[in-house]
Amino acid sequence: MNRSLSTVQVPTPMVPIVQLLTTMFDKVQALPDARKLEATVHRDFKHIERQSMETCIQFKAQQAIDKDVREARCPHCARGWAVLLDPTAPRYAETVRGRVDYARPVYRCDQPGCQRERSLFDEELGLEPKEHYTPAMQNKLAWAGAGSSSFERASRDLEHQNEIQVGAAQIRRVTEKAGRRALALQDAEVKRRGAPATLEAPIPTAEQPETVVIEMDGTCVMGRDGGGHEVKCATVFGLDARARTGSPGKERPVLLRRCYCATSRGIRPFGAMVWALASWWGVRSARRVAVIGDGIDWIWNLSKDRFHFALPDGSTAKPIEILDFYHGAENLAKARDAIYADGESSRAKAWFDRWRHRLRQGEVDALIAELDKRTKTAKDEKRRDALRVRKNYFAGHRERMRYPEFEAMGLPIGSGAIEGTCKNLIKGRMDGVGMRWDAAEGIELMTALRVRMFNERWEDLWKDEDHAKAA
Repeated sequence: MNRSLSTVQVPTPMVPIVQLLTTMFDKVQALPDARKLEATVHRDFKHIERQSMETCIQFKAQQAIDKDVREARCPHCARGWAVLLDPTAPRYAETVRGRVDYARPVYRCDQPGCQRERSLFDEELGLEPKEHYTPAMQNKLAWAGAGSSSFERASRDLEHQNEIQVGAAQIRRVTEKAGRRALALQDAEVKRRGAPATLEAPIPTAEQPETVVIEMDGTCVMGRDGGGHEVKCATVFGLDARARTGSPGKERPVLLRRCYCATSRGIRPFGAMVWALASWWGVRSARRVAVIGDGIDWIWNLSKDRFHFALPDGSTAKPIEILDFYHGAENLAKARDAIYADGESSRAKAWFDRWRHRLRQGEVDALIAELDKRTKTAKDEKRRDALRVRKNYFAGHRERMRYPEFEAMGLPIGSGAIEGTCKNLIKGRMDGVGMRWDAAEGIELMTALRVRMFNERWEDLWKDEDHAKAA
């Protein structure tokens, strides 16, 4: 075979790798079609990559052996020294290209009360004492575990897409471990971003939009205890009226990227998370803050507790509270069913369509008067009670139903964003057939991972500690 040869200086340990590449090149030249060529190159390169990784790791491990370090400070106790126990202790690591075997020095603390072992080379490699998966491998396993519909599906996807064979149980273990890291990082971020601002330490912000929109809702996850456990969710995003989008006549401010938070820990931790996320979005400097939700009380209580600001002149800045129009329409439908025996009759449908349109136009007082009249004329006590409940609902949310004003400001009047958040962030992973989650830990670990994934902050989990603290 004719081919031009180039002289390249190759480190001695890598000579066998170059020989493998040459053998592969010679092999594929005789293949009859591109399909076989692609399969052969792919298979051989996997082997070459694994061999290259093992060669590099073994070479570095040998350098650690050659240094002949006899002792090192024990990281576990203040007094002890880790003395050389075995200069060539065997170890293996599971990398993204397969298992790699090597030998390295291992040390043991000389203090009777400690006696813990350490390997300086393993620590440099990022391997924990009882963990064989490298950080890059853990990254992939945790991403698959948090992103797939189940741990079993994650195992199949990894094998098909990445040709990594790992069982569902191991993926679950690594995912939960990453979830603990995500939870600790999340708590640190909430504490840092939600801290009170001072002149010396102003609250850091990532965005400074004209309008900050906060949508909140809750969804349910089934626990192993047989009960449903609420996960409260929020999405925060900015609107910038300096640019417009949408079809002619329906232009709206440009929506900046969304961020998310969620927890099953309860209202107080959730409130701290929402405040921290909103602070990161520059909620105090925004011209306008809007809180959108359905009619549940905890949303409006949280809005009052967290997003009412005292201004220097003694006045209070309040967020614009918006009741999701479609939840309002659902309650209107319940009023219709209390008025008409057949809610699907033409008269019932005409009544509903007329008042739904008027509700959209902000005619809440007229609707309240209509329901008051219907309540008084209802002959059945059960229907009167049902109508009274609906009338009080609309009366209680009167100020949150000024839909024409809200739309004129460029604000959304629906909570579709948070409905989608609950569905995709939580339900999409944690509501499969037969799924039950540990209420004390499992729900929160997976939630923390999913939030980090959706916020595009996944790689922060795999940075070194000093870098992660600065992020």
